[in-house]
Amino acid sequence: MVLLMPDVDSGLALAQRADPKYAPVWAGRPDQERAALAWYFLPHRSAKGVLAPTRPRVVKWYCPFADQRTFPSGHRYCINVYSGCSHGCVYCYAAGYLHMDARAKTDFRWLLLKDLDDLDTFDVPPAPVHLSNSTDAFQPLEDRRLYPITGDGRRPRPQRPDDVDHLVRLAADLGLERIVYTPAKIVRPKHGPLHPLMRAMLATCRGLAAPLPLDFRGGSWRLGGKVAGRHTVAPLLALCCRHGVRAESCKAHLLGTR
Repeated sequence: MVLLMPDVDSGLALAQRADPKYAPVWAGRPDQERAALAWYFLPHRSAKGVLAPTRPRVVKWYCPFADQRTFPSGHRYCINVYSGCSHGCVYCYAAGYLHMDARAKTDFRWLLLKDLDDLDTFDVPPAPVHLSNSTDAFQPLEDRRLYPITGDGRRPRPQRPDDVDHLVRLAADLGLERIVYTPAKIVRPKHGPLHPLMRAMLATCRGLAAPLPLDFRGGSWRLGGKVAGRHTVAPLLALCCRHGVRAESCKAHLLGTR
């Protein structure tokens, strides 16, 4: 089926074919907004009976793998400018499956402009945009003169408690609305063994979790919620409280978009 005109009725018919796991994003919205979201996110020409939000080129559906019953709240977008990451942080979950040579995505500017034009054409309601949720937004290839994020142009790397404190103070100085956090996970690499430092971290996490085993899901080892809260989240929350910055888990309903 080919839908040629972005009219409300055709958009609503398209929305009816959305996978039920994504239905909460459409629920409770006016017909015009439901149709606009369907036109933008769902493939128009697909012959499949059930559709996923795979149509956008660059301004994409945020986290299509998450459980949409609780996350995210409303629709959100993500833009990943780069593939890969040049920082080489061995503790980063992305290091388990990303190549280490960061580069801009092919035809990024052209694809971005096409998505922005579609957002206008379909009159899609506004929503928060998350930058680089799968790799760092400030790669070393960026020109430091054009993209400084601190007064001296230094990009803090959160490897020590002092570095995390610096980032929280930076958020406070910039007047950011909130810090979004998630407890660390240890990704089982797709290629090769775990880095020795990550093996040590895995052993530490197992010790913290004992006598219970670590959770293993999605190809990653994770501390259970209570253990992670006590050993990793609580210190961050204390820092945020000290500097007057709001902090919330990425699993929560963070950003109302209605």
